[in-house]
Amino acid sequence: MEIRRLGSGPPVLLVHGSMLGGRYQWMEQSLLRHRWELLIAERAGYRRDDDGIGENWAVDTEDIAAALTQEPGGAHVVGFSYGAVGCALAAAGAPGHVRSLTLIEPSMWSVAFDVPEVKATYDSLIGAVVEFHGDPPAMAQAFLDRAGAQVQVRPDRLPRALQVGVRAVANGRPSGEAIIPLDELRAAAFPKLVISGEHSVAFETIADRVADGMGARRAHLAGAGHGIPALGDPVNALLEGLWTEAEGARSAAPSAG
Repeated sequence: MEIRRLGSGPPVLLVHGSMLGGRYQWMEQSLLRHRWELLIAERAGYRRDDDGIGENWAVDTEDIAAALTQEPGGAHVVGFSYGAVGCALAAAGAPGHVRSLTLIEPSMWSVAFDVPEVKATYDSLIGAVVEFHGDPPAMAQAFLDRAGAQVQVRPDRLPRALQVGVRAVANGRPSGEAIIPLDELRAAAFPKLVISGEHSVAFETIADRVADGMGARRAHLAGAGHGIPALGDPVNALLEGLWTEAEGARSAAPSAG
């Protein structure tokens, strides 16, 4: 995992989803650098020299945990879509290094495979990779459409950012294989928030179950489909509200000894 740092203040680790790397995923959150130190991650598969490497939530988990333990006092953690899986697993394994945890439309399919809409959406996303494996622009468009992202891809030319994303997804480990430790997350003391975009029965169902299972607050932000970070101000307000509250609680807590 590569991390680019912006700004100053309490640290916040931002972990992107599939197709778009962190540099592009969190553009609207860059304004928060005036009050927070943003640690913008590029997950394995999205780094400069990752030719042929696919995204892998198990690798993400190890990388995120390592990044958190290197931050004095830990960091606030924000995970989007596929990136939320590694964030949750790392947070469950190292809760003492997490100041707060926000999951945005988490791709935690295993929590709700019993719901037909969830299983159908998951199978459709896997199908996009298989059906259009030899046509990167078509694969990108099909995958983004089926996820509910409001992005249009030119059929004749794939931007560099999406070239990397297609390769990472095509060679990646499906996030539906991950088992989410909701009980461990519920037991963790840090505040938690789950956000969804009110565009998909599948993602709403997953978000509801994750929030209920780990005892998180629940928020809905419509208007951008799956691409919630692109909404900017409404997302930033929710994030800062949680972070500020968590920082206040840390300051008020009695020091050891």
